[in-house]
Amino acid sequence: MDVDKIVIGIPILGYVWELPYIAGVTDGNSITIDNVVTLALEFGAIIQFDEVSQTPFFYLFEVQGTDNQYIIWYVNALTINSLMNLIVENDVSAIGVWNIMSYMASLWLIINSQYEITKLLPEF
Repeated sequence: MDVDKIVIGIPILGYVWELPYIAGVTDGNSITIDNVVTLALEFGAIIQFDEVSQTPFFYLFEVQGTDNQYIIWYVNALTINSLMNLIVENDVSAIGVWNIMSYMASLWLIINSQYEITKLLPEF
C-alpha cells in the first residue's frame, strides 16, 4: 500500500476488560486517561508494561465487593513516543487522534516538542 494513503490512529483512551476474556462475548469499555490514573491510585494497582506493544496495563481484583477481575490497558507518554517513532521510521505522513475530546497533555507535549506542525485548512 502506498504510504501516502496510510493514517496512523493514536488512541488517547484506556480500555477496561472483564476477565476472563471470551472472544466475541467480552466487551471492553473505554475510560479516559485521567480516570485510569485515578482508578490505579484508588486500588493501589501495580502498573506493568508490555514491551511489544509499548503499552502499560494493570489488573483490578475484587471490585465493588465482588470476585470480578479486570485488566485495564491504556496509553502513556512512552506509548505515544513509540508510535511517533514508528510513524517517522515508516515515513507515514499523517496521524489521527482518537478521541480528541479527551485531553492528554503528554501527547501534545511530545508532538509539539519533536515535530513541526503544519495546519491544513480546507479551501472555501
